[in-house]
Amino acid sequence: MQPEKLVGTTLVAYFLFLCLLAVIIAVLFMWKNATDKKQRRLFFSQFDLNELRMSAHQVGVVYKVLSEDDETVEAVRIWDKSSKVLNAKSRHFKKSYLIPFQEDRFL
Repeated sequence: MQPEKLVGTTLVAYFLFLCLLAVIIAVLFMWKNATDKKQRRLFFSQFDLNELRMSAHQVGVVYKVLSEDDETVEAVRIWDKSSKVLNAKSRHFKKSYLIPFQEDRFL
């Protein structure tokens, strides 16, 4: 004689549970991405987009231009991949190192 189970589970029940779990994870992932994007937009809204440059070699790094001449640009790092940078020092770059900030590419 087999002991009675408290809850009868079948393969369909496991499948439905895993589908529900996948939907919950997808919704949480979409919510997290939306809030991250909103925070980035809010942060960059305080700057003039013409003053911002992106690194051509490092994805997700954004600089604010302080001064510019024919061959070099003095800029300070304000964003590094997923968060803002505090107390960054200004650096000099060749003009070819920095590309114009593209909001649709970054955000």
